[in-house]
Amino acid sequence: MVKADIDGSWDVSPTGPFIDSMFPVRHSDINDTYDELVRNRVYDKTSEQWRTLPTHEKAEAEYNAPFVQVAEAIRKAYSSTKYDGIPYRSMWVGRHSVAPKSTDRNASLVRPDVLNFLGMEGDVVKWDSLMNGLDDEFELQAVAAWWLRINVVVDIEPFENEDLLKRVYQLVGYLREALREQLDRRFVPGLLLARRQLAVWVADRSGVFGTHTTFDIHKEPKRFIQVILGCSTLHPERLGWDTTMRLCSNPSAREPKYVYSFHKDVAFETYSSNTYTRHWVIEMPSNEDQNKRELFMTSRVLSLSKAGYMQGRASVVWAAWKVEDLKTPGPHKIFVLKQCWRPAGATREAEMYPDRKEALENHIGRVYSSEDVHVEGVKISTKSFVRCNLKYLPPPKNPILNRNGKREAEVGSFEPYLFITKDSDKLIFESVTAKRPNWRVQTRILLEDYGWPLHQFRDLSELVMVVLNAVQALQFLYLQAMTIQRDISIGNILICLDDSGHSRGCLIDLDHAIKTTDVKPTILTRARAATSPVELKVARLILQIRTDQACTDNAAFVLEFLKDWYFYYEAILKLNPQLAEKDLITPGDLGFLEKVRKLSHLSLAPADDPQVSEIPDYSTQSFSFSATLPFASPEVLTERRTFTHQKQSKITLRGSIHDIIHDLEALFWCVTYICVTHEGPGGRRRTELQPDYIEEHPDANKDLCRINYYFFSSKDQTELAHNKSMLFQYNEYESHVITQFHPYFEPLKGLMKQWWRILLTAHEFPIFEAAHDWLITALKEAFKMLKDQAPMIASEESREVDKFRKKDLSDLSFVTSVHDDDDDRPIWDTSMSPSNDASLKGNYKEEVEPSTPTRSPKKSRTSHGPGLRTTGQMVADIDDYDPFQNSA
Repeated sequence: MVKADIDGSWDVSPTGPFIDSMFPVRHSDINDTYDELVRNRVYDKTSEQWRTLPTHEKAEAEYNAPFVQVAEAIRKAYSSTKYDGIPYRSMWVGRHSVAPKSTDRNASLVRPDVLNFLGMEGDVVKWDSLMNGLDDEFELQAVAAWWLRINVVVDIEPFENEDLLKRVYQLVGYLREALREQLDRRFVPGLLLARRQLAVWVADRSGVFGTHTTFDIHKEPKRFIQVILGCSTLHPERLGWDTTMRLCSNPSAREPKYVYSFHKDVAFETYSSNTYTRHWVIEMPSNEDQNKRELFMTSRVLSLSKAGYMQGRASVVWAAWKVEDLKTPGPHKIFVLKQCWRPAGATREAEMYPDRKEALENHIGRVYSSEDVHVEGVKISTKSFVRCNLKYLPPPKNPILNRNGKREAEVGSFEPYLFITKDSDKLIFESVTAKRPNWRVQTRILLEDYGWPLHQFRDLSELVMVVLNAVQALQFLYLQAMTIQRDISIGNILICLDDSGHSRGCLIDLDHAIKTTDVKPTILTRARAATSPVELKVARLILQIRTDQACTDNAAFVLEFLKDWYFYYEAILKLNPQLAEKDLITPGDLGFLEKVRKLSHLSLAPADDPQVSEIPDYSTQSFSFSATLPFASPEVLTERRTFTHQKQSKITLRGSIHDIIHDLEALFWCVTYICVTHEGPGGRRRTELQPDYIEEHPDANKDLCRINYYFFSSKDQTELAHNKSMLFQYNEYESHVITQFHPYFEPLKGLMKQWWRILLTAHEFPIFEAAHDWLITALKEAFKMLKDQAPMIASEESREVDKFRKKDLSDLSFVTSVHDDDDDRPIWDTSMSPSNDASLKGNYKEEVEPSTPTRSPKKSRTSHGPGLRTTGQMVADIDDYDPFQNSA
């Protein structure tokens, strides 16, 4: 997992500057501490040795306790009067045998050898006693609280011949877990002691950053003192703590108290709830005046799966209240607060959203406020704030490899991203990757729209209505805001309630969106410019002969513009059979845009020219691809067109670019996924795809399992792209996929067939411009049909969804007025945890079952690749899955 997360983002810097920048301890403090340690005979400057630390190879257990003893001696030698200005206390402890298990099921089972632990003298013993006395019900709460106390991690390797690279990965795994649990942590330092040699590593959101070489802690005692004092006494921000976030353990109290999680007065009870329900207080700009600040308190986590990313956006999403609102009786307005580390060169997400009025009218999330996080006027970025603008060293030019693929004199293992070599007594770390670090900026955005993900629909009519609203939102963004969303997934299409309690769809998450200022003329505009009067007459005549139909001048312009236009006409006829009955064909009947506003402020054409219509042009944009893997178009996954012939027009087509049709296709795969893998409203997973059912019936539903795996659950990007591409090329969606819909979704088959044909036409004939309009028409017709056929009394499943939503909103509004002295609810309300009900999952994410092996069924023509290897249950947290995190 560490290798997959880092993905080559290892960087090293010259050791001296690294330590001076990351641990800026005063030289006078270092010298005073050194003198005190010499006087106390902790360090022998004559023999250049820490007295209790082994200098030769010993068993690991013989290193841990002496290291802790020396580190504690260094900490205690620091002037006690200088501790008064430090808001936290920490101590060095050995935890190899007693540290709690991680709450992350994928975390390493090995525990940190040594760590710097936040707390006052004696707190470790108290915490051990407390945790030993807890029953299973509170064990996870205790583990989560324990990880919040970890300040710095140490890993000790006493033997020089051991696989040192493995220990580096192990150390980084601990740092990853700390980032995952400590939501108020920007980066985490870690120390690696290889017998006498110490290296320092820091995990942030741009990867892992470390010292180029180790240094001998015995021969360079002052540098060792600098590192230990830095970890023990520096300002919390210099150790990665986020001072813009505070904890609140008593939100319903008359006078709530806010405290930093690292503060010396924090007790176990202060944050003993689980990560999802811990209350954070965060400042955000006011909506009315960006210079004014408002406090917001988080209610619960909505999305957490990316929190531990060391190389990515590390997005965390909370439901939140405005603190000022909590002073009055509820229910209180629910906001959605999102924090992420966006690429430094990327546009802030908030700038992609329209203003609040336009957003509401066009089914898009409304931004209340947003900001790049600053501390005392300094922007928080991995380049300047975390890594202090330190130089990162380039990879070795000519690494010398032996026959085993290792560098000569290497003491660690060879890996594609990191070399470990030995020069004299020092170890040298060299990054192999030549790419520049992806610098990131801490960003927050506050949205006004709270809702439930698409798969938690109430009934079919609501599902279709929300999808319709999503398509309308995409059309507005494309034609009016010149923006494409680029990351459509189930979790990005919300079901919200308006003030009257009616459902509405809402498109969110524009952090991967792309906006352009480039425009291109519509096909009709190009056709007008390229067609002569003689050619216009010929086109009208040929249409009359071939179809016995007439057309408008504009339609004749377009037909003349096309090569072999009858192929295109036949494709449109499949989409709209009524076309054959029309007496007069217009460009709109053929799938071309007619009435598109001209972006005159961006165009070179005269503003009053009625012959010019324009649409956004993304072909000149330079950007990396982005998508949620199970819902991505094969053209996005491969960056190649599914159909390569260019016989349909006089336009030379370039390679595939992420365009609006790919967002409509991603939405199509979202709905298809729901129809295939769910069995009704509220997010209920299909029984036939449950692991227990498959284990009991190993030979059943092979076609369903194959479709689920081939198009959604495979984690192989190439395999998914190939299967979807073949589905288009052989036009097998109706024969292979629709047949596997759960019976509940039978009424949607007609809609999905039409949607498939629209996509097929758009991919085969990229000149087809009216995909939005045609899809909106199909969705409106389906919605009307479902509403007309809806029973008078809601089904039991729909009533269950209503009950879930009511409870969910009630839980989010549990804080009572501060004037209500009769409130006897517990401070930590465990009922606010995400639902464990298999039929009604928590917000913004869908819990899924692990894959279960089964036999490979007979392959169909759709596969064109490996047989079914697993039942292919969805990858964990499908709605948060980000396979393109490196490029994002």
